[in-house]
Amino acid sequence: MVLQVHNQPKQRIVLLIIVLAYAGLAVAYAVLTPPWQVPDEPAHFNYIRYVAEEKRLPVLSVGDYPQAYLEHIKALHFPPEMPIDSIRYEAHQPPLYYLLASVWYAPLRGLPLAQQVIGLRLLSVLVGVGILVMGGFTVHELLPRSPDLVIGTVAFVAFVPMHIAFTAGVNNDPLAELVSVSILWQLMRLLDRGLDLPHTILLGITIGLALLTKTTAYVSVPLAVIAVFMRARRSREFLRVSPKKSIIAQIALILLPALPIALPWLIRNASIYGPGDPLALQRHDQVVLGQLTTSDFVSQVGTLSYLQAFAVTTFRSFWAQFGWMGILIDRRIYVALAISCLYVTLGAVLFIVDLIRRPGRFARTQMQGLALLAASTVLTVGSYLWYNTKFVQFQGRYLFPAILPIGLWFSLGLRELLADRWSRVLTYASATMTALAALARLALPDIGNLPLALSAGVLVFSLGRGFVPKWLARAIPSLVHGALLALAVVCLWGFIVPYFD
Repeated sequence: MVLQVHNQPKQRIVLLIIVLAYAGLAVAYAVLTPPWQVPDEPAHFNYIRYVAEEKRLPVLSVGDYPQAYLEHIKALHFPPEMPIDSIRYEAHQPPLYYLLASVWYAPLRGLPLAQQVIGLRLLSVLVGVGILVMGGFTVHELLPRSPDLVIGTVAFVAFVPMHIAFTAGVNNDPLAELVSVSILWQLMRLLDRGLDLPHTILLGITIGLALLTKTTAYVSVPLAVIAVFMRARRSREFLRVSPKKSIIAQIALILLPALPIALPWLIRNASIYGPGDPLALQRHDQVVLGQLTTSDFVSQVGTLSYLQAFAVTTFRSFWAQFGWMGILIDRRIYVALAISCLYVTLGAVLFIVDLIRRPGRFARTQMQGLALLAASTVLTVGSYLWYNTKFVQFQGRYLFPAILPIGLWFSLGLRELLADRWSRVLTYASATMTALAALARLALPDIGNLPLALSAGVLVFSLGRGFVPKWLARAIPSLVHGALLALAVVCLWGFIVPYFD
C-alpha cells in the first residue's frame, strides 16, 4: 500500500503517515458527524438498503423527492423520530457503489440505524485510503524523480477538509474518484510505455466500471481517447498497421471491454425510462421539480449577483462548507485560503512560463501527462458548469473528481513560487498582497489579522530569503500541508461538532 519512491525509506514513511493521518481524521468525521448530515446521504442510504433487502435495483419515480418534507427535516437536523424512508431521489444513479455497499451493509442490518450509517461511512473511508494510494502511484508514474510532488499531492488530497467529509459519508463519490484515479494511473502508463493487450483490456474494464459508478467519472472516456492520440504522436507502430488504423484499433480495444459491463444497466434503464433516457437524467429532472433552477435564480437576483454567489459558494464548499451547505467556518479562514490560492496560482503560472522558456525541463511523456491531467480538470469543470446551467448547485465537491490534478498543480505552483529564480516576482507579489490585505483590514475589520499576517509573512520571507536556511525553505510546502491538516482538525471539532451541540 505504500509507494516505492526511489527506494527511500523516509519518503515511504512520510506517505504512510499521511495515509494514517487521513484515515484517523476520516474515521473521526464519520463517527462524530451526526447521521444524514452529508448532502444526499439519506437518499444514498435508501438505495443501498433497497438493494440489500429487495435484491434488485430501485426505479426513480415521481414523489421520490419530497421537497417540503426534506427541507423541514433538514431544518430540524434530522431528528430520529422523523423517518427518511421517503427520500429516494438518488435511485437513478449507476449501481456499482450500491451493489458493493449492499454487501457491506448486510452484517449491519441488525444494528441501530445510526450505527448502520457509521458502518457504511467506514466503507467510504476505506475507499478514501485507496484514492490516496492510487493517487500516489499516478503522480509517481508521471514524475518518478519528484518525490516531493508525490508527497505534496497526496497530502493535499488527504487533508482538504471538505474532501475528508465526503469520503467519510454515505455516497458514491469516493468510489467514482477511486475508479477515475485508477484510470489516470493506467493512462500515465500508456503514455510512458504503451499498453500490451492484457493491460489494454484491463483499462477497458476499469472504464466500464467507471460507467457503472457515477456520471462524473464519464470524463475517463474522452481522456482515454486523448491519451491514445498523444501516444500515437510518438509511436506509429501499434499492432503493426497504419497509424490511423492503429489509433482506431487501440481505442476499440480499450472501449470494447467496457460495453458488456455497462450495457445491461443502460438497456435496463432504456426499457424503464425510455430509449432516449438510458442514464435516467430526464427522469431525474422530472422528479426533482421544485429544486431551484438557474434561470429562476438569475431572474430573482440578477446575473452579477448570481455569478458572485456561484464563485463564493463554489470556493467555500470546495474547502469547507459542511452539512447541507449550512455549516460555514470562520470568514477569516476563507480569506486566508483565498490568499493562499492566489499565491499558488501565481506559482502555477510561473511554472507554465518556465516550461515555455525551458521546454526540455520535462520529458515529452511527462509534458503529455501534465496536459492530460489539465484536460481532466477542464472536463470536470466543464461538467460542473453544465450542471449549473440547469439547477443551482454551487457545490465545490463536484470538482473532487479532479482533486488529484488540482492537488498536483497546487504542489507544482507552491514549489515553483519558492524557487530562487522567482524571488523578485514573489517579493513584488507579496508586497502587493500585503498592501491589499492591509486596506481590506481597514475597510472590513471583521476579517481579522490572519490574512494580513499571512501576506506579511510571505513578504518577510521573500525579503530575507537570502538569510533563510535552505532546509527551512524546503520545509515550507510541508508546513503548508501541515496547516491544511490542522484546518481539517479545527473544522471538525471547532465547527461541525459544536454546530450540533
